[in-house]
Amino acid sequence: MTYTTSEWNSYAKNTFSYLGNNTLARKKQVFASTTEEYQLSIYPNPSQGVLNINNKNSEITRIQLIAINGQTILDQNTNQAQVQINSNDYPDGIYFLRVFSANNIEIHKVVFE
Repeated sequence: MTYTTSEWNSYAKNTFSYLGNNTLARKKQVFASTTEEYQLSIYPNPSQGVLNINNKNSEITRIQLIAINGQTILDQNTNQAQVQINSNDYPDGIYFLRVFSANNIEIHKVVFE
């Protein structure tokens, strides 16, 4: 995936805070979008079984589950408003969930227990 300079600057501005002394802090991730055009919910988080991913206003076109080491362990194309992942299929830990729709890509931290 490639980003234009303005897309990257927007991402960095919305993702990191400058604390001074050349230190960046990651801003808290938004768990569920509240905009009308894209309402994504991911629950339960942490998950001990089925992780539900729902988009109320458009179809989810693709999901990726990325391990903390950066390895993509699930890459699934879909055209559904609701997708489920069985967290029991993966080791306990912290993962990043990348959710694609027609007009948006969101990345959320999820925990499997």
